[in-house]
Amino acid sequence: TVTGPVSVNATTIPVSQVATLNAGANPVTFNTTLDGAGGLVVNASGLTTFTGVVGGITPLASLQTDVPGSTAVNGGALTTTGTQIFGDPVTIDGTTGFNTTNAGINFSPTLTGPGGANDLTLSAGTGDVTALGVVSGIRNLTVNGGNVNMAGGIIHTVNNLVVFNAVGDVSYAQNGNLNIGLSNVTGTADITANNGAIVTGGVGNGFTAGTVILTANDTNGTDIGTLTVGAGGITTTGGSITLKSGDGMVIGGPLNSSNGNITLAAGALAVASVPL
Repeated sequence: TVTGPVSVNATTIPVSQVATLNAGANPVTFNTTLDGAGGLVVNASGLTTFTGVVGGITPLASLQTDVPGSTAVNGGALTTTGTQIFGDPVTIDGTTGFNTTNAGINFSPTLTGPGGANDLTLSAGTGDVTALGVVSGIRNLTVNGGNVNMAGGIIHTVNNLVVFNAVGDVSYAQNGNLNIGLSNVTGTADITANNGAIVTGGVGNGFTAGTVILTANDTNGTDIGTLTVGAGGITTTGGSITLKSGDGMVIGGPLNSSNGNITLAAGALAVASVPL
């Protein structure tokens, strides 16, 4: 527990230990890379800054920040074997990866990139990935996890490309256009573009999930809620395919439903010469 600004130059947290910093309203700055098999808890209502790579050589056991305050991850990567829990808003200043070994990654408030010039990867193995607030300022987003819940806030990717690899379910919502790249989801993929178009991948970049629900809505009446299935198509491994668009829909690739149920609901529908 400290009463003034904290500047940390140590680079290692010993194994089996949890380092807890109680900084009150003061800022906390880790000035260099941070490694070690111990855990880290930062309780500060000021700004917590990770200047270098965290866990690049030896992953931390876990990392947690509290409410209020804010956290800046500026080193490009943060890796732990256990959970990552961010109770305060998080910013990144470049292409960044958050990585765990089959443990959860949880962003309770916002996650903000530097204006859309960089990519974000969230990799939790079989652990869950949760973002309850707004995710913005990201060029491309890749999510690898167990269950993925990113439907609680308004998520926006500047380059519109999102890739999912999940051994559980995916619940995702984004304002504006959404391009879904090569993705594999074991459970149900329930994905929504609010007032924007959804486009799935081309040849070799299909979308596979246990059950697929894609919704492109148009609450503004601007005819932008379209859905296009690319040449890579959509395949389910256990359930149905449901595609819904407020405006037009184009089926330009195969729809392969394992249980034979395919539902298409659109303002206008065009089907190319592809198998359904």
